[in-house]
Amino acid sequence: MNRFVGLTVMVVIVAAGAIAFAAGQPLETALGECASGADSVRVSVREISGETAGTLVVSAGGAGSRQSFNLQTPAYAKMLKTLIAPVTIAAVDQSDANNVVAAFGVADADGDAKSICVWLNKSNGRWTCRGEWAVEKFNHKELGEKDEKQACAFDSGGILKRGVKRNNVEGVKTTCAQGCCVVWQSRTLVTEELETLAWNAEAKTAERKTYRRWYVTQHGDGVLSIAQKVFGNPAKLTTLLRLNPELQKQETLVDDQRILIESEAK
Repeated sequence: MNRFVGLTVMVVIVAAGAIAFAAGQPLETALGECASGADSVRVSVREISGETAGTLVVSAGGAGSRQSFNLQTPAYAKMLKTLIAPVTIAAVDQSDANNVVAAFGVADADGDAKSICVWLNKSNGRWTCRGEWAVEKFNHKELGEKDEKQACAFDSGGILKRGVKRNNVEGVKTTCAQGCCVVWQSRTLVTEELETLAWNAEAKTAERKTYRRWYVTQHGDGVLSIAQKVFGNPAKLTTLLRLNPELQKQETLVDDQRILIESEAK
């Protein structure tokens, strides 16, 4: 008699667990982990039954205390449950070993990929997330493709320096005058970016201190075509000349020349 009662209770517990997950309880799957001093940084994906995509989660800490942060970078709906680039500590502040940037890569079943950097800091025994950045890599054929890379490093004073290189192709759909034919053309934009960020403890936010963005020339580029490609208006030639006064003395551009197209400083 007692055996049947025990069996009944066990079945009810299992069923209740299944009902709880169906009702929206999260399921978290670890994707990777690396050491950061005596602690570790772990990446996981948290999924809820019935939702299309899960949430990427980064946690940091040790056995006694661990803090978790839901990332703003969206997880893929068909995300692989293994990282395409393992979790690493990509940058460490030389003046504070608990001020770090963790990096990792995720992908989906269709081959789309993201490289993600997360700025983490430990103070008074607790970790906080100061910021996150993601770049993409994919090939959607005539719709376009992206090939983006990023890298982080710390300057003196805990200033975070982040560089990005983008080689992106935009698919441009055009239709003939008769409306019977569709033609796909492409527009390639190669750019580089460099920004510096400082932590504002009072506002609890990462503030951009400087930002510069360059266009990298391709064969046949001229200042007018760059103004049209970058700003959508050839009259913006004046902006290019203001940011790059040396262009006024240059008759032709050379391939892979960096042309400053945006500059910001606070």
